[in-house]
Amino acid sequence: MYVYDAYMFVVGNRDLFAGFVSDPSYLAEGCSMQEIAWGYRLGKATVHIIIKETCGVLWEKLQPLELPNPTKKKTPTTAADWLNIAKDFESTCNIPNVIGAMDGKHIVFRAPKIDGSMWGVNGRVSDGGVYCQSTLAKAIAQNYLNIPEDRCLPGRNKLVPHVILADAAFPLGEHIMKPYPFRNLTNEQKIYNYRLSRGRRVVENAFGILANRFRISLTTINLSAQKVQIITLAARVLHSSLSAENLYMVNDDGEIDDSYVFKYGLSQQSGNRAKD
Repeated sequence: MYVYDAYMFVVGNRDLFAGFVSDPSYLAEGCSMQEIAWGYRLGKATVHIIIKETCGVLWEKLQPLELPNPTKKKTPTTAADWLNIAKDFESTCNIPNVIGAMDGKHIVFRAPKIDGSMWGVNGRVSDGGVYCQSTLAKAIAQNYLNIPEDRCLPGRNKLVPHVILADAAFPLGEHIMKPYPFRNLTNEQKIYNYRLSRGRRVVENAFGILANRFRISLTTINLSAQKVQIITLAARVLHSSLSAENLYMVNDDGEIDDSYVFKYGLSQQSGNRAKD
């Protein structure tokens, strides 16, 4: 429905309609602008403009629906919302007090010749460095997200905070949990890393599906930083919309198994619990 609404807006403009036809090829296949120009008998400069404007329209129309402000219901805003997510993580990944998982995805593009050295430095910044400069880090530090109060782990009496799972590149914090270094681990530390890894599979799968759905993110994009940002944002909201419209998983027999999907879109993870 959301993609259709954006499509109808695009159809109102002839140039943007051509862009909507060619844009999936660019985002999904990662082909060059020249290939699209040859395929649709358009000038290369025209293709540049069409794709930029089309991605801009997709972001403008889908962003309020797929990535709304915290005042909208789609983003958790209350402690009760976060507790529902924690309940889902615990039931599917067997790890308590978890309200999310995060990771980063580097988008590679060719740096401008006039300031290539600056972009070279930025390209070497780790996921943790990017996170520390993000609005998410500030929101967590100042509790703008209304993270629930500390809660005891099952079978324990000590209060512990609710956390977001991350990999070793992120800084350890009150609400950020990362694995132990993979050297000289005790058995308990190995079990902890295993549980954390199971919880992080949610975000790893999300990035993997997004990158393979829009393979432009797997290539080196030969565009300006501004255009790369617009293309990345358009791919992000399209991915969110498509995922919402196609909430199912294919099992080992090639059949659709909708039991893998539940309220927040987390897939069931096989674990060490006894099954009925």
